[in-house]
Amino acid sequence: SQASEIYSADGQLIGKFFSENRTPVKYEEITPDFFKALVDTEDERFYSHFGIDPIGIFGAVKDAALRHEGRGASTITQQLAKNAFLTQERSIIRKIKEAFIAKELEHKYTKDEILTMYLNQIYFGQGAYGIESASMYYFNKHVQNLDIAEAATLAAIPKSPNYFNPFENPQESKKRQELVIDQMVKYGFISAADGNAAKAEKLVFSTTHKTNSDPRSYFFDMITQKVIEEVGADALYKGGLKIYTTLDPDMQKAAENAMKHL
Repeated sequence: SQASEIYSADGQLIGKFFSENRTPVKYEEITPDFFKALVDTEDERFYSHFGIDPIGIFGAVKDAALRHEGRGASTITQQLAKNAFLTQERSIIRKIKEAFIAKELEHKYTKDEILTMYLNQIYFGQGAYGIESASMYYFNKHVQNLDIAEAATLAAIPKSPNYFNPFENPQESKKRQELVIDQMVKYGFISAADGNAAKAEKLVFSTTHKTNSDPRSYFFDMITQKVIEEVGADALYKGGLKIYTTLDPDMQKAAENAMKHL
C-alpha cells in the first residue's frame, strides 16, 4: 500500500490519505548513514550471508541456552520475507517458509535492492510505514537529509516500535540510539569522534503531527468523496495517487487568521 498525496494549487504537499502511511523511496535517496546504522544493529553479516545466517542461528541458540539476551537469528532478508509474504504466526512451518523465501529473494535481488525493499516495508511506530514516512514524521526531513544521530534513532525503532519510540519512551529510545552508534563505531563505519558527537547531539523532533484539528478538514472531506466517486476507495487509500487541488495556501492562511478575530 502507498499513501496518496494531496497538493495545493502551488504544488505544496498539504495532506495524505492512507491505510498504511508509506512513501517508497529508491536506494540512492536513503542516506548511507542509515544503511550503516541498520545493518550494524540488525544484521552485521548481511553482505556475506545468503539470506540465512548460520553463525547468527548458532549464537541465538547459545544465548537462549545461557539465558542471555540476544539479537535474534533472523536476517534482514528473513524479516523482509516475513513482513512482505507471511503472517506473524510463531511456528516451525512459518520459519521454514520464511527461510525458503529469503533464499529466493537473495537469488533474485541484489543486497541493495533487498535493503531498500525492507526499509520501505517495515513499521516505525506512530502509523509510519517505511523509512521515508518515519523520517518525515519524527524529524520532518526527507531520509537523505538525516544525520548520524537521527539515522541511529530511527534504526533503533523497528526492533520494538512502541518500546523504542522516541515520543512514547524517550529514555529507552536514547539508550537504544547510543547502542546503534556504538555498533557503527565498532564495525568501522564511523569514527569514535563522530560517534561521540552523534551521542551528544540534541535531537530536534517534528511537532507538526501534534497540531490541533485542521481547519482544512472539510476541504479534505470533499476531496475524499470526490476521489472515491471517481476511482474508488482502494485507489485513494492504497494507490499512491497524487491529487492536485485548487486550495491556495496564502488565501487559506488569511481566512484562518480572519476567523480567529470573529
